[in-house]
Amino acid sequence: MNKERIVDKTTVTRAVVQKIQNDTSPERIRTTHLKGFDDPETIYIKGNEKGYKPDIVAINKNGINVYEIELSDQMPVEKWRLFSTYAQKNNGNLFLVVPDYLKETIKREIQDNEIHSRLIYFDTK
Repeated sequence: MNKERIVDKTTVTRAVVQKIQNDTSPERIRTTHLKGFDDPETIYIKGNEKGYKPDIVAINKNGINVYEIELSDQMPVEKWRLFSTYAQKNNGNLFLVVPDYLKETIKREIQDNEIHSRLIYFDTK
């Protein structure tokens, strides 16, 4: 069975946004996957036209947190590094939101690549 098909980004985004709203009451949330929210701005690699748009950005008076949902075993290290640097520069954190079956693989990848990130994982069983 293909585990990636169990969940989709819209469903995960809805759950994450609800948790962010309940736990931290941010001033503003931007997300690409839900209606009624503004899209996050694209974050560009310095000196490069290449950029990435985060799945969710939570803006607080103290900083900006970036949430990236990863549902496959692709490891976009360049994107994670960019989002991590951006969040740190804005007094925030990068949170990688992953299904339980990818938790250990992604944890090793961020450790091996020295990416400052926190993991949020959810059960798919």
